[in-house]
Formats: sequence, C-alpha cells, structure tokens
Amino acid sequence: MRFTKWDRTSILREIRKAHREGLELSYNATARRNQALISACNYHYKGYRAAVEMAGLNYAQIIRKPWWTPPWVIRTIRQAKRAGEDLSWRVVSRRRDALGHCAIAAVRPRLFGSWDKALEASGVDSEKVRRYQGWAKDRCLSVLRKRSKDGEPVNSASIQHDIPGLYGAIIRHFGTFDAALVEAGVDPTHVRRRRVWTPTEVLRQLAMFRDTHGDVTPTLLRKHDYSLQKAVVATFGSVDAAFKRLGKTTVNKAVSTAGRINVAVGTAPKVARVRPAPPGVRVNGSVDARGRVRFERRVTSVRRSNRTTSKAS
Repeated sequence: MRFTKWDRTSILREIRKAHREGLELSYNATARRNQALISACNYHYKGYRAAVEMAGLNYAQIIRKPWWTPPWVIRTIRQAKRAGEDLSWRVVSRRRDALGHCAIAAVRPRLFGSWDKALEASGVDSEKVRRYQGWAKDRCLSVLRKRSKDGEPVNSASIQHDIPGLYGAIIRHFGTFDAALVEAGVDPTHVRRRRVWTPTEVLRQLAMFRDTHGDVTPTLLRKHDYSLQKAVVATFGSVDAAFKRLGKTTVNKAVSTAGRINVAVGTAPKVARVRPAPPGVRVNGSVDARGRVRFERRVTSVRRSNRTTSKAS
C-alpha cells in the first residue's frame, strides 16, 4: 500500500481530484474509499466538511441525499398493505428488505418519529396491525371489572399468570395492585387468595403436608411449598421447633448415608442405610445436637512403645 504523507496541500489536491473524476464525496463514501484522507482532514482541518469547503466545494451539494422521505415511506407501506404483508412492528423491524428499511427510517425524528404515526399517515389503522395491545389506564380498569363480573379470579397471582401485560401496566399506572382494584370498584380483601400464616394455620398445613408427601423436611418444603417453609421459619424458627410445638412424641431418627438425621413424623419406622465406619473406628450409637453420628476411636491394646521394645529384644 502506498504511504502518503498528508499535509493541507495534499488533502485539498486529493479532494479536488476525486471531484474531477466524478467520485462520490460524501463522508461515508470517502471513508470507504480512503480512510486515511478522512483522518488527515480531521487532523489538519478539524473535520471533513471544513476540508471540503476549503477545497472550494459546496458541502451541501455533495452530501448524500436521504433515501427515505415521508412520501416514499407512505408509498412503501401502502404497497405492503395491498400485498397483504404483516405490518406489525415486531415483524417489519426484523425484515431485511425494503419494508424493513422503511420501518427503521420511519421511526427517525426527521420523518414520523414512530411506526404507529407512519401507519396512520399511510391510512392504516395501527390498532388492527399491532401484535401487542396497549394497556391504557381505562382499559386496565375495564378488564378488571369484566373479570370480576364474570366470576373470574382477579387476585394478583391470577392476573400475573393469565395476563402478565395487564399486571405490568397496573403497576405502572396505579403503583400497587390493590389501588387498581379499589379504583375498579373491587374490594381487595374479598379477592385476595394469599394465605394468612398464623401459628395454628402453619401447624395445620404442616400436618397436611406430612399426610400428602409422607415426610416433612426443609428440602421437601422448599420444593413443594416454599411459602409454607418461609412461614415455618418465620413462626417457629425451624421444622423441629414446629413439631415440638405440635407435641409429637413419635419422631423417627433415621441416619442417612451422609450420617445426618432425617426427622420425619409418623408411626412407621424408616429403614436407614448407615455408611460403614472408617478403619479403626466404631460407632458409638449416639447422635449429637446437630444430627451427626458420633464415632469413637478404638484403643489399641499394644502401644507403639511396647512394639518398639519387643522388636529390640
């Protein structure tokens, strides 16, 4: 590649030469053709436009004219509408053809600013082509009233599961879900399905959980009923403390393979597999407060000193 030492004279000479040859002198075209010239213009003239004007050329005449104009955008949208194309923003923004380029250009501030405004200017109803429905404040209230009138659940969890977009709009418009219910004329206390965790209710739910799953451990609670586990910890501190409160006396203490205690309430004993004791260690049979099996080291009858004496003799 030929190396050019740029100065002010050589920069102007190169620009005039490209103009005489009929080359495109827009910034992007020049940068693709000769990036070194752009860098030299920025260094010596503080910008490409100042260098072009210093060369005696009108920069407004050599810049690229915008391809997309409002009439051209409207014509493209109408052609796509007649062809039966999907004009939703989600679809057109992912296209790489003329319609996709039209959509990207239409949202620029110098044209329409948004795709909905471009559709309206083209005579297309944006509400009919939109994939995602807008959740205005009045629409949120009307949906809540309709669900309440039809007997459908309108509590927070049901709305989040059935219509997540509505729940997000309610939080944006009203701040809290209960505030939206009050404004819609629905009493939040009558539709709320959240369980109130009193000590009696926690113990009752624990007994039901035991009957259903056959065991009550923090792992099972976390897997099948996380809210109950949180309520147990918040109310009693632990599962063991909750069962002590119940007054249960039959507690199976089965040693798991890891040597810990698996506390389960019931009458049928569980068969536990105890890991074998290490060499030279016997099982004491007791369990400490943390549920660990206690081991004791066997005392050898022959001490190392006696072994040494016998070898010497």
